Amino acid sequence: MTDWDEFVFDEFEFDVVDYAEEEYPLPKIIQDWLKEASNYSLYNEFPITMVYFNLLGQIMKDFISIPVWGNNLDSRIHFCWFQTQRTGKTALWKFYVKTLKALYQRINALNHNVEGVIPSDLSEYTIFSVKEYSAASLVGTFRKNEAFDPNQEVDEDNSRVIQIKGDLWGSGIAHWDEFESSGIFTNSKHKENVLMYFQTFMNGLDSESYIITKSLADSEDVLECDCQRSLYATTYVPKNFIEVVANSGALQRAFMYVRDVPEDIVYKMRSEFIDGIGETAEVEMPIEQFANNLTTIYDKVRKQWEREGKVKENVIKIPEVTKDVIRLYYDKMHLYIQNTRPEVREIAETFGQNFLIYQVVLSSLIAVSNNRFTVRADDVHCAGRLVQNAYSALVVWLEQALKDRRTSVVERTKLSHFRKAYDDCEKDEDGWVHKSKYLNEVGKKAKLAQRQVYNQFKNISDKFDTKKFGRSVYIKLKEDEE
Repeated sequence: MTDWDEFVFDEFEFDVVDYAEEEYPLPKIIQDWLKEASNYSLYNEFPITMVYFNLLGQIMKDFISIPVWGNNLDSRIHFCWFQTQRTGKTALWKFYVKTLKALYQRINALNHNVEGVIPSDLSEYTIFSVKEYSAASLVGTFRKNEAFDPNQEVDEDNSRVIQIKGDLWGSGIAHWDEFESSGIFTNSKHKENVLMYFQTFMNGLDSESYIITKSLADSEDVLECDCQRSLYATTYVPKNFIEVVANSGALQRAFMYVRDVPEDIVYKMRSEFIDGIGETAEVEMPIEQFANNLTTIYDKVRKQWEREGKVKENVIKIPEVTKDVIRLYYDKMHLYIQNTRPEVREIAETFGQNFLIYQVVLSSLIAVSNNRFTVRADDVHCAGRLVQNAYSALVVWLEQALKDRRTSVVERTKLSHFRKAYDDCEKDEDGWVHKSKYLNEVGKKAKLAQRQVYNQFKNISDKFDTKKFGRSVYIKLKEDEE
């Protein structure tokens, strides 16, 4: 596989980087965010950073939209984090949700006090985070309007049915702590259509294609769920992960980070956990301060939106020079996968367009975090390195996973030949079979040379018991393998 270093790229190794001295440093507020959140979740600096953008992109959605020819990119970052179990995902949510509650309380109060500045009626920010739900509870339902008067004109105030809003309706974060049970990776009657809901609300906000619609069997009315939330999902890597990624297209719409945590890092996590028992971390920037600072950013962008005539497309300026940097990182990603396996390349390329979109959006959010409304080349470099990290992690994971799966399939195929030959061979009453005759039978069934048969048998010999009768060797398939 091609190495990024061939293209003068370094891995974005958060645990060794001095952000203040980097050529393309993260904004100061994100560096502070990293330092604080790392008290909750150890050795997870990259996902901690992406959680910041998940938060910021959501509260910018009413004020920032980036034009791309006839389309517009909204500011939301949908972040999916797949990582080894018990390595800090839930711990990070404890920090994140505290910040969200404090921030949303301030923003909601601010919006109530500033009349007519929000371009939609979804200005109340809330948090969706439940483990048990049905598809119906997500998008809502209708109930009969008992006050309906058939003799009056049918309108909004006098309708046959009343819509009960679903949990996804509105603005804020939609959080799945156990994403493997969301309905995307497993078939469940009460969660059917969930995959379609994810695909829909992650569509851009520049058209109504993001609105979830549903026709009910007992009603001529069409249910609409206006979900403008940002997805934040965490889980271990499910067994059917590759199949879902390759066949559904839903996860490609999210900024996805896949990581098998190395054993040495897991050991460090556990060791530092032990060190921290009974200790209280020294908090340099409390959550309340983060909420205040983020509210200040929100209000500054809102005022800029007003100055630009409430036209979201005019708030962020992207100079021509930044396009060259965006193209540079896209070309690097394209080159990175050229020497990978065809199946890896095929899956990785399905993420290319959305990673490109996220680089543009991240560049804008980085500029805003630096208190600017014009994107600079440095902002794009910083965003490009974030995208590079996630993309390279995905490719590396796919390479290993597909290799392991191929090896597993080959081993299962080989073992099937050995089992079939064992069933067909003449055995004594206790199940023992002459080893040489047995291996000859394997060679016939698998069409393998004697040397190949003997080499393969070495790899599965632990599945057989062995004993000698005189000078002859006999083998017997272990009971738990039959």
